[in-house]
Amino acid sequence: LIFMLIIALLYSVSRVVVGAVVVVQFFWVLFAGETNLKLQEFGKSLATYTNQIILYLTFNTEERPFPFDLDWPN
Repeated sequence: LIFMLIIALLYSVSRVVVGAVVVVQFFWVLFAGETNLKLQEFGKSLATYTNQIILYLTFNTEERPFPFDLDWPN
């Protein structure tokens, strides 16, 4: 239960970070006319991480996401 609560907290943090990535990427495209590749790669790994959290919290996997059992997704 403790791990699930900690990971649920990490899920809440990841949602805020996803929102920030969306806003920054939007303004980057608006002003630069192209996507920021580093931010795009980070967004992809963050989406994978969020998926790992959801899979763990819904009992679809026993592997706890970063920073417990799995490494940060590439």
